[in-house]
Amino acid sequence: MIGGPVALAYARFDTATQDAARAEYLASIDGFRAGAGYEIPGEFVITSGVTPA
Repeated sequence: MIGGPVALAYARFDTATQDAARAEYLASIDGFRAGAGYEIPGEFVITSGVTPA
């Protein structure tokens, strides 16, 4: 099962392209492997604002 923002594009790839994309992605996150999973750092920016009355 593939999800997330690129799932639609990925689903339209032929099998060879899907396999190549999967292999490249897994290679790119290999340095974050932690046992049977991954610990990939993330960065988030959260803001809020108020419109003056």
